[in-house]
Amino acid sequence: MTDAENDNATKNCSISNLQSYLGVDTVKVSVSVSAANLQVLSTPYTIVASPGAGYTYDITNVSVFMDFNSVVFDFSSDASLKIGSYVAGTIPQSILNSASDIVYKIQPVSGILAADTPITLSGGNATTGDGTLYINITYRKLKLDSTF
Repeated sequence: MTDAENDNATKNCSISNLQSYLGVDTVKVSVSVSAANLQVLSTPYTIVASPGAGYTYDITNVSVFMDFNSVVFDFSSDASLKIGSYVAGTIPQSILNSASDIVYKIQPVSGILAADTPITLSGGNATTGDGTLYINITYRKLKLDSTF
């Protein structure tokens, strides 16, 4: 970028520094979860890695897109988006087992935000199905100190 107040001198700046300067502290990521991973959700699937010691995540928005392929999934229960043991939202079984493309918005709920814990997806395993689940998640990384 250039600095108009300094003879248009070129300046370098990281995206995170620019976000901090502008007061924009949210991050948006899009994660695809393959059919193979959807069929083993008894083991939590990491959506966003741990923020590190002294930090937690505050999820502000989640939308999912179940991209139906040719075989319907047979989930036996809802899937849960979690921060540790805290359920941040659920994807209903009816969305996961849809026979067509479908978009669903998760309403994040209030509750405990576990420190140094990843955001994961877990739930009832499907034994069949070949679609892909796309998760768009917007969150803030909060530092757990006096600057909270």
